[in-house]
Amino acid sequence: MRKATSVLAEFAAETRYDDIPEEVIHETKRLFLDTIGCIIAGSVTEKGRLVRDVMAKLGGRPESTVIGEGSRRRNRTSCTNAAFVNAEFGNALDLDETFLFLAHLGSIVVPASLAISEVKRSGGKDVIAAIALGYEIACRVSLSTGIAKTGSDYRPSFAPSIFSASVSAGRLLELDKAQMQNDIGTAGFFAPLPGFVKYSKHLDVPMIKSDPYGWIAQGGVTAALLAKNGYTGYLDILDGENGFWKMQGYSSCDYDLMLGGLGKKWWMRRLSYKPYPCCRVFHAALDALYQIKREENLDSNRIESITVRLPHSISRFNNSNPRTPIETEFSLPHAISAAAIGLGLTDWNTSKTMNDERVKRLRKKVRVITDPSLGEVMRYDTNYAGWPSSIEVRSGGVTHKEARTSAKGEQANNERTMDDSDLREKFGVFTGP
Repeated sequence: MRKATSVLAEFAAETRYDDIPEEVIHETKRLFLDTIGCIIAGSVTEKGRLVRDVMAKLGGRPESTVIGEGSRRRNRTSCTNAAFVNAEFGNALDLDETFLFLAHLGSIVVPASLAISEVKRSGGKDVIAAIALGYEIACRVSLSTGIAKTGSDYRPSFAPSIFSASVSAGRLLELDKAQMQNDIGTAGFFAPLPGFVKYSKHLDVPMIKSDPYGWIAQGGVTAALLAKNGYTGYLDILDGENGFWKMQGYSSCDYDLMLGGLGKKWWMRRLSYKPYPCCRVFHAALDALYQIKREENLDSNRIESITVRLPHSISRFNNSNPRTPIETEFSLPHAISAAAIGLGLTDWNTSKTMNDERVKRLRKKVRVITDPSLGEVMRYDTNYAGWPSSIEVRSGGVTHKEARTSAKGEQANNERTMDDSDLREKFGVFTGP
């Protein structure tokens, strides 16, 4: 039986653009547009400014562009630094796409691919193929190690995201199969610790969030550059009883998920997009709230209480007093309040909104309740990956109820997916003046 690392390296190095199904090519282009919009939007945040300032001090050969800062020479830096900065921008607002509930791969694979594509002067088809292949391999490794868990043991697998960066960068560097295998073997050692373990137990949310997106993108690009220059990594990084899954602290590895249908079944067709700049877990409840607002013409000043039920929750989701713009992204009371008041999406996560007296008052009226009867936290199959939610809004002595099994933009929701026009509209909203 062939080893998984070898199989995936061959797939990454030898799959041609024309081998990739047209619907996957189209989805990759959608992902590209959405991620660029997220990067531009994130570039003007406080987190974005801090990252940009540090990288400017580090300097570097002006070979790749820092997006959101124009195309002048001073906004160009080394390919590794550019990958770092743009990845940090991409996830700054938590506006980027999700693959199931495992990872935000777009903010890693797109910056990595763009950074190398400028160095190599790659064509559009080469970039799209690199993104598609990097995304697909990271999906498969994530699935194999992040088997569905419910309740307090739920833990997504973000570390495999680094393979999206290393594979896409390696592809654009034209690595052969042997070099790609070393690239993957090195990237596995550059992968971050399972940060969700720490992140999930903290009420506060620092800028690093659950994972170091900049480092993951930079690490993947670095692994590819090293492999191109002859550097060697573990050729069996994904294989056996001491493989990547064991290094990351998981109890098992499902190689059928990692390799099954390779080249025929493309998992990236199952990614989901975000219409709102906040944790994906909140989106079904927000959809339900907007439905109530449309039907009942709610006046936020008359709201007496709001109760949101989730199938699973962690303490920060119920944080009614976020202290930083980053924390507002993970505060359900804040997101619900901003939406109920009718604030524009680009205003949700600003310091001004965080300290707005109307928002502060309404946040105190929002309760988040864990209700296991709503269903599983996550199901790893090709048909469903929702986070069911219900909401009750009491206003003027009347209680309005609404529920959702999934949110707009989720791959589970074929009726209300975000189509091409939705993504273009989102891009315009978050990149406009």
